[in-house]
Amino acid sequence: MVRHLAERIGDEAFRLARTVDDLLQLSRIEVSGEPLAEEVPVAQVVGDALDRTRPAAELRSVELLADDEGAASTLVVGDRAQLVSALANLCDNAVKYSDAGDRVRIEVTRDGSHVEVAVCDEGIGIPAADVERIFERFYRVDRARS
Repeated sequence: MVRHLAERIGDEAFRLARTVDDLLQLSRIEVSGEPLAEEVPVAQVVGDALDRTRPAAELRSVELLADDEGAASTLVVGDRAQLVSALANLCDNAVKYSDAGDRVRIEVTRDGSHVEVAVCDEGIGIPAADVERIFERFYRVDRARS
C-alpha cells in the first residue's frame, strides 16, 4: 500500500513538472516569438512522446502502440521539444479519456513532402460543439465528461 502510494505521488510529481515545463516553454515562445527550426527525426519525437506518456498509460491499463513505419527515416523541421510536448499532450489526453484495456496508437504516414502524425484512441471523443475551441489556451470540454 505504501509503495503504491509512493509510486502514485512520484507519477503525479512528474506530471506536474511536465505541466510547469510546458507553461515555461509557452512563455518563452511568446517572449522570443521564433521557435527553433532544426531537422528532427520523427521516430525520435514519437519515441519521446510515448516515453512521457507511458507511466500514465500503465496506471490506467491503457496500451500504447506506435505504427511508425512512415517515421523510420523521416525528418521534419521544427523545435524538437515543442514537437514532443505537443504529441505527448495529445497522447496524454487520449490515455486520460480511455478506459482500461483500450489502445492509444500513434500513426505516422508520409506522402511525398508531407508527414502526418495521428493519435488514434478508443476514448469518448470530443463533442462537435467543442471541436472549434480545442486550440484555445486552457480550454477544457465540460468537466462532467472527465
